[in-house]
Amino acid sequence: MMKELAVGVLGLMLCFGAPTPAASQEDSTAIPEQPAVSFENALSGDEVRKLFEGNTESGEGRKGDVDTGRRWTAFYSTDGTIRKREGNADEVMGGTWFVDSEGRACFRWAGWDAEKETKCDLIIREDDHYLRVREGQIRGFIRIQEGNTANL
Repeated sequence: MMKELAVGVLGLMLCFGAPTPAASQEDSTAIPEQPAVSFENALSGDEVRKLFEGNTESGEGRKGDVDTGRRWTAFYSTDGTIRKREGNADEVMGGTWFVDSEGRACFRWAGWDAEKETKCDLIIREDDHYLRVREGQIRGFIRIQEGNTANL
């Protein structure tokens, strides 16, 4: 019930958008418009688990319709651990992942201090990729490959 309500509210927010003041060319704080997202293709918790478990995610960061330039590769182990490499960095981050009661993919990175929250994203199928949506905003475009293709 909560997922359907959240999906409905988020869908309305993304389809109709929140009213924003008109931005002048000089206003660098203007919020970019949100692209329309179809929540009809939101995955269930079981679908999210099957999609990620034992597989590799390749992601491109977004803030709404804007590419943040952030790239990552992550492997979601069947034991609930996750390992991620940002861009071409040598460093590999570790953490945990799970699917919450609302069917969202959630993660927490090792070393985060107590103020940091677990982050959870609704996963939406779109054409040949998926969208990560958090708090009504697209946070990433992702593709999934079977197995640990990045040797993480």
